[in-house]
Amino acid sequence: MAHVEASSHDQHGHIKLDYQPALPLPNGKLFLWLFLSTEIMFFAALIGTYIVIRWGAPTDTWPAPEDVHLVEMWGAINTFVLICSSATIVLGLEAARGHKKGQANIWLFITLVLGSIFLGIKGYEYRSKFAHGIYPQKPRSLLYDRADLYYAAAVRTKLDGIIANLEQRQQQGDLGEHDQEKLAICRQLSTGAAGWSESVAIDTSRSSVERQQALDELAFHIRGGHGGHHGDSGDYVSPYERLLKEQESLLEVKRESLGQEQERLLSLQPVANNAGTSPESSDSSKADAEEEENAGSGSIELDRVVGQIRKIDARLGAIGLFRNSPHGINEEYHLKLPIVIPSGNMWASTYFLLTGFHAIHVIVGLIVMAIGLYLVPRMEDCSNFLECTGLYWHFVDLVWIFLFPLLYLF
Repeated sequence: MAHVEASSHDQHGHIKLDYQPALPLPNGKLFLWLFLSTEIMFFAALIGTYIVIRWGAPTDTWPAPEDVHLVEMWGAINTFVLICSSATIVLGLEAARGHKKGQANIWLFITLVLGSIFLGIKGYEYRSKFAHGIYPQKPRSLLYDRADLYYAAAVRTKLDGIIANLEQRQQQGDLGEHDQEKLAICRQLSTGAAGWSESVAIDTSRSSVERQQALDELAFHIRGGHGGHHGDSGDYVSPYERLLKEQESLLEVKRESLGQEQERLLSLQPVANNAGTSPESSDSSKADAEEEENAGSGSIELDRVVGQIRKIDARLGAIGLFRNSPHGINEEYHLKLPIVIPSGNMWASTYFLLTGFHAIHVIVGLIVMAIGLYLVPRMEDCSNFLECTGLYWHFVDLVWIFLFPLLYLF
């Protein structure tokens, strides 16, 4: 503040300045505003990076909320809970300014409870992601960005590992009825699903569309879904309809193979071989040699047909499992097999990074409130403490207001 003092010895007035020793703010509030300014820049960078990645992804290559088991209802409930907590912390501050410490402490406790509810719902959501193998992990979680031979090999390797573990337990006599059923299912899937898709994918006699379709349908039936995007095409055939057609085709091939083998075996005339007698001529020796050659070739042909039929039976078994699992093999039989979600690894990394850092800030706020429940009744004036706590909590709420639509609605 400046003012002028009149002097009898000088015609001009003297200016006297009164200096404020610091900013007209309590030190705690000043420190908090400086801290929040850095946090604003931190979250602005994270959210901006997510926006660039999300809207920079090619069309139809970013997972929809249902693809990653993200439920909008839980996000909306959490938003409502945080908005209510912002109101309760303000009511607590007003009670503190009115020197009503008891009411202030009650409102602070309610805010603490609402923040804990938010964390509980977020933990439930995280658990759902972990249960479906959707999480960032080095070198990878269960997520693959596209269905290719690497993916099919990963599925087969996972199934073979489960089979080996169950077979070891079976040898030890420690395999229940449920696990025996699981072992049979995994064997069918290993040969009739993953192995079958790999063999189709490397079959150069097939078109590139057929080879890729085999891998895509393997991924589809493991994760489950609604048939994918097919636009307005009138000739679209769902994966389940294709399974039915494939099943009919394989049954026909099996019948033909069995019929041809039966005819071939009937055409072979057995030649009597009297044991203990010596051959009477070179003609009988020649007949024996031809008989052995025919028997050897017949055995090879029989092995080939049997192998083909076993392969077809495994595929038919896998088709049956697929048709009975509209929500996917993983959901139906509780198998944690690799899944295909376009940009799934990038989504998981950004989702857990953003929500994880926000959850850490929520935890810090709850710790401060828990300390406040002890300190508020013992403070002479608790309004400054509650005002700083409220400022921090409003910032946490504001960040979630940005995260909710970005992550749950787009």
